Amino acid sequence: MLRQNQFFRTNALAAFGQVLDGISRDPAMILWLDLNSNRKNSPNENWARELMELFALGIGTPAAPNYSEADIKQATRAFTGYTIGADGNFFFNTAQHDSSTKTVLGKTCESGDQVNAILLQHVRNGRNVCAYYLAAKLFSFFAYPVTPDSSVVGDLAKTFLNAGHSIRALVEAILKSREFSSTTAYRALIKSPVEEATAALRMLGAERVPSSGVMSALDAQGQRLFRPPDVGGWQSGRGWVNVSTVLSRDNMNARIVNSLGKPELTEAGGQPVATLLQGLTTGTAKVDKVIGLLVDGDLPSTTRSALVTYANTATTDEKTRGLFNLVLAQPAYQLN
Repeated sequence: MLRQNQFFRTNALAAFGQVLDGISRDPAMILWLDLNSNRKNSPNENWARELMELFALGIGTPAAPNYSEADIKQATRAFTGYTIGADGNFFFNTAQHDSSTKTVLGKTCESGDQVNAILLQHVRNGRNVCAYYLAAKLFSFFAYPVTPDSSVVGDLAKTFLNAGHSIRALVEAILKSREFSSTTAYRALIKSPVEEATAALRMLGAERVPSSGVMSALDAQGQRLFRPPDVGGWQSGRGWVNVSTVLSRDNMNARIVNSLGKPELTEAGGQPVATLLQGLTTGTAKVDKVIGLLVDGDLPSTTRSALVTYANTATTDEKTRGLFNLVLAQPAYQLN
């Protein structure tokens, strides 16, 4: 999984075809989706199915699917022989490869790499299916949920396609789009547990991740690093929030706040949160500083007033940490 992570980091902004070719040779993926047991006399469809459904095309609709069961079976034959050698690296086993001609999405091919190329160029109803699918997926990750049919996707998909399926070009187009900076996108996404922890650690000036109370909380919330539940990745949106996980989030953030300023290597280090409020003498000034740092200064007026009342009594280190914890527990902080 470390090698897979390194592959994604290296190729995150590459051409998407390069990502498809590379991930079909990734040992972790080969093991998880049974490519190592996909042989010419005993085909295994797991990889080909997930390749089309999750990675490249999307399912489509029942009335208009983006691929067929026949396409999966033909692609499966093309990927026979993709396995792992004795050294733990990708190995193409020609003895187990079906070298006959296959037909995928109406195009003839022989190898798995040729299947990837066909998926990249697949056009249905006048549009490149892969380009619209990836544009929708990435826009939904960075801005707010959309489908390939959403109006915002068309121009992004064309940019992606015209740039040779460059992920860099697509991400740049998303981040520069009006929609990304729109009110619709503001706080439209619920932070994942890792985003929640990382934001607090960075904004509060931590030097390290505390050795206890953070990683265990991520596990409890369902996001154990390097161990996603399946190839579809972790859940998103409302799936992160329930009675149990919200409490775990609050406890995790409190652990970070309480750990700041402690010099032990097992603690967060940096400066105590009280340092961020030095020189501020009124509850109003303290609250404005904290909410400006953590939630863009944007909270309901009634919430802000309640925090000011609390801050006027925050004369001890414990009370000061409590102010930060109260803001970190606000719904606004749970959102991107």
